[in-house]
Amino acid sequence: MSKEPSFILITPTWSGDLEHFRLLRASLQRSGLRDIPHKAVVQTEDQHAFNNFEQGSLTLLSTADVLPTVVENRRLRARTYERLFGRHATRIAGSIARKVGFPTWPHYTGWHTQQICKLKLAAESNCDYAVVIDSDVVVCPDATPAALFPEGGAITCYATWSEPFSLISKVRNWVGQANHLVQALPEHNGCINDYFDTPFVIHVPTLRALFEWLESEHGEPWWSVLLKQPPRRWSEFATYKAFLARRQQEYGQNVIWADTGHIRYIFDTSDAESLSREVAMCFRDPAIKFVTIHSQSTGRKLWSVQDWSGQLMSLITKQDGMND
Repeated sequence: MSKEPSFILITPTWSGDLEHFRLLRASLQRSGLRDIPHKAVVQTEDQHAFNNFEQGSLTLLSTADVLPTVVENRRLRARTYERLFGRHATRIAGSIARKVGFPTWPHYTGWHTQQICKLKLAAESNCDYAVVIDSDVVVCPDATPAALFPEGGAITCYATWSEPFSLISKVRNWVGQANHLVQALPEHNGCINDYFDTPFVIHVPTLRALFEWLESEHGEPWWSVLLKQPPRRWSEFATYKAFLARRQQEYGQNVIWADTGHIRYIFDTSDAESLSREVAMCFRDPAIKFVTIHSQSTGRKLWSVQDWSGQLMSLITKQDGMND
């Protein structure tokens, strides 16, 4: 590339991810990304839990700071209903809403409003890119801005390609709904980009173009269009990727669908010693820049972050001074 693109980091989070976020921040501060502006948005009622973090490159925002007032009010109402009815009833309400359009509150649960937060912060940044990085990511010490963007000067978007029949149901739903919403053109190679993890790089001018197109097509704010999509059937990443692919096909936009080999995933965190050794190996591997530590094992068993966060923090803080 002729020059390194400007970018910010964006993390949507909440109190349930506090310990994950603590590890993310510690690893960022000991990496080559330490000076990149980092905006974290937390649910308003959880903000007190995050107020003690060192500021530095971090700007802490609440959902009240970021979301339109009407959306924040509906988010709070949805949170009340979730607590009142429980997770199972909330899922049933979401299924009913997908079929008959009522009740409306499942459209405004935290999962949906987090997506609006990250998109809004990205679009409002004065940067070339916004890089979404979730709380469950640990950044390797030698991760640098160059690690996020391949050479070439084209628009970067991460990709892993799969045959349509191999997609799990939720990904199939996300892709199908996104293609319908943005009137995407058929894939020329028959494969689907099923990368939905973070880091996820968003080209800000393309995102703004998506918002302009949505508002022109539907005659209402982009966030209203997205929140009217069937609950848990739409994805901000799927929508963005579908629009980017459409622009590539229609206008010949220069896009690099970048490899994700610099990202590793750990699903089993049931043994703190084993996890610490695995992350240490990733830290020593120059090809790996980010490690995603999932909070559950393929959706079946939850692992408690409290069981291993202390050891992992010790490993991360050993990196002090290595990048000076």
